[in-house]
Amino acid sequence: MIECRNLTKSYGVLEAVSDFSLHLEEHEFLSILGPSGCGKSTLLRLIAGLEVPSKGQVLLEKREISGKKIILPPERRKFGMIFQDFALFPHLSIEKNIAYGVSGSRSEKQKRVVELLKLVSLQHLASKMPHQISGGEQQRIAVARSLAPRPRLILMDEPFSNLDYQLRLQLRREIRGILKHEGVATILVTHDQVEAITFSERVLLMHKGKLVQAGTPKEIYQQPQTLWASSFVGEANHLSVEWE
Repeated sequence: MIECRNLTKSYGVLEAVSDFSLHLEEHEFLSILGPSGCGKSTLLRLIAGLEVPSKGQVLLEKREISGKKIILPPERRKFGMIFQDFALFPHLSIEKNIAYGVSGSRSEKQKRVVELLKLVSLQHLASKMPHQISGGEQQRIAVARSLAPRPRLILMDEPFSNLDYQLRLQLRREIRGILKHEGVATILVTHDQVEAITFSERVLLMHKGKLVQAGTPKEIYQQPQTLWASSFVGEANHLSVEWE
């Protein structure tokens, strides 16, 4: 479905993303895991069409959509984005936030809004304003809004990082279930190891702009390929050694 080939993004002498390749299948959940500042969000912006690659390509259904220039603009890619700061329109009600990107007649829009409010179990908040609801509720509404136009891909940039620990656990389960229900492929960017391992079917480990390792959550955790990978994913992979 989505493929990145040797993507590089440079800002002057700094390479934020360096020769990075990935592929994502229909309905697949993929996590890009790495420490803060390693280039994860820049990679997501390259996929979304919000940045032009310095080198490399982004392909959708084997057709180039980013290369030396943006070939297919972001608004025509049919990708949904979910951010850590929720990014709801503060001057619009909850139902109008969800309806914002939906095309069709008024009745078709209303039907989709009702359907999504029911899916995220927040029908009772339809007429509220964003500042009147909690952070967890805002994030569920952000998910509903991203799903409203029926996107082919959801891009999530640290979506749970502004929430407290217990709410993070709860929302992670709920939102994963919602996205699975809709059958939409998803790329999650996170610095949280547990989040990446529990959310996705496949994990890409990223460090200093480069792909370090790719595999299933079990492979990443149990078979790290470098010392850095083993340190970042979990100290349980380290064994003490004594020389005599």
